[in-house]
Amino acid sequence: ADADPRIVLINERAPFSKYLGIIGMADALVSSHRSEGFGYLPAYAMLQKLPVIVTDHSGTEDFCDNTTSFPVSCDLVEIKRGDFVYHADGARWADVHVSSLAEAMVLVRTNYEEARKRAKLGYETVSRLYSMKSMCERYEQNLATMIFSNAT
Repeated sequence: ADADPRIVLINERAPFSKYLGIIGMADALVSSHRSEGFGYLPAYAMLQKLPVIVTDHSGTEDFCDNTTSFPVSCDLVEIKRGDFVYHADGARWADVHVSSLAEAMVLVRTNYEEARKRAKLGYETVSRLYSMKSMCERYEQNLATMIFSNAT
């Protein structure tokens, strides 16, 4: 990275607005994660209508698919003792296929129309699924279900 002037490493705390600004400066977002709780970084990029390349595993599967992003295949491998802060027998995480990651990066770079199309659908999907209105409706449904379940 030090030898390539196109690569900028940022190692600082930043206010949320700067964080979003940095994401918005990108041509695309690459999240080759091993495991992701929700996927805020890909979601924020989608809300900025950026093409998103993402490991096809974990929380991002709720909104990243072949229509909204560029999912990259992976193998699920056991997490070995010492590989992570906590150890849980049988726990697994993603080991991304590097060749598939490279193919997705080339596709986004060379097929602008497809990248824009998926970025637009990604924006629409994240906006629809995680808008305040949509979230409130889901909370209401869940609360109603919990109340009804406890009443019987």
